[in-house]
Amino acid sequence: ADDGVHVIILLESGAAYVATASTLAQITDGDYVSSSSVTVLDSFTIFTNQASAVFQISALLDATSYDALDVATVEGISGNLVRAIANRGELWMFKEFSTEIYYNSGAGSFPFIPIGSATMQRGCAAKRSVIVESNTVMWLGDDRIVYLAQGYTPTRVSTFAIEKDIETYTTISDAEAFIYTEEGHKFYVLTFPTEDVTWVYDLTTRLWHERESFGHGRWRASSYAFFNGRNLVGDFQTGKIYQLNLDTFTEYGTTIQRIATTPPIFADTNRLIFDRLQVTFDAGVGLQSGQGSVPYAMLRFSDDGGYSWSNERVTSIGLTGEYKNRAVWRRLGQARERVFEITVTDPVLVNITGAFADIRVGSA
Repeated sequence: ADDGVHVIILLESGAAYVATASTLAQITDGDYVSSSSVTVLDSFTIFTNQASAVFQISALLDATSYDALDVATVEGISGNLVRAIANRGELWMFKEFSTEIYYNSGAGSFPFIPIGSATMQRGCAAKRSVIVESNTVMWLGDDRIVYLAQGYTPTRVSTFAIEKDIETYTTISDAEAFIYTEEGHKFYVLTFPTEDVTWVYDLTTRLWHERESFGHGRWRASSYAFFNGRNLVGDFQTGKIYQLNLDTFTEYGTTIQRIATTPPIFADTNRLIFDRLQVTFDAGVGLQSGQGSVPYAMLRFSDDGGYSWSNERVTSIGLTGEYKNRAVWRRLGQARERVFEITVTDPVLVNITGAFADIRVGSA
């Protein structure tokens, strides 16, 4: 957390540190209690104590000073506190099975009191899934559904398919998230480290997609900061910091594998004959030399709902300057139901703008 002068760093053990530009010192005040989350509101540093419903606040403008009387218990609905976070001048207290909202009353004894009408009967399953950005609050609920708050109403944004996947995860308490903006799109990135999975929600299109780094099940970006006009992310594996850049077509020097999959194509129970498939890319994006000088798209298809796949068929998406190139596959056989999958691994710009198929309907 950041109070404008200091950065407050809370370790998983519950110990806390206060940093300035030149110093880093552990909080040693005897009234500080080992905590599970930290936030800052109105120049108070606020901690949620571990395995309890109690939170404590620092002295005003002093993240190192604490008083044993500057504590309160979030009592509305039973359960321990999971995360405290400041949002729009309010203090959102996420518990295991509910969320309660506090505000600064200005009282001299203890300033933070609950807004009685703002309790949400929805808790939080993972403290690091809670994100506030541009007045947007998102989190993984105690029922394994992803929520976005609209006012004081938790609104479901995850889909049945994603929720079905999350239901199979053995560990969700370590889920972590961040939000970033790129080309007008705001992305909520939710990673389950133990499960090695990353889901991403586009708040602009309201659509989900999955990300994974080559050789991993999850995306390597695990933390985020916007600094000096740049989107910076931390690599969970190496600890290095990288810049997100849509004009760089590798990830930390390794391959980026782009995969696009169609919905199932069918016509009741009739057999379909696939004469031709054309996928429209931004063409002519080949590099001058090396891998990507002749960029290829690889096609495979499944006729049994994704349980088995055909061999890959490869075609060019255009050398440098070949702006009229078309990626076309012909004589693709027949099936009653089919799913197509397109993959590109070359380090070039990959924009799919459309897909068209010539399909004849045969007999049942």
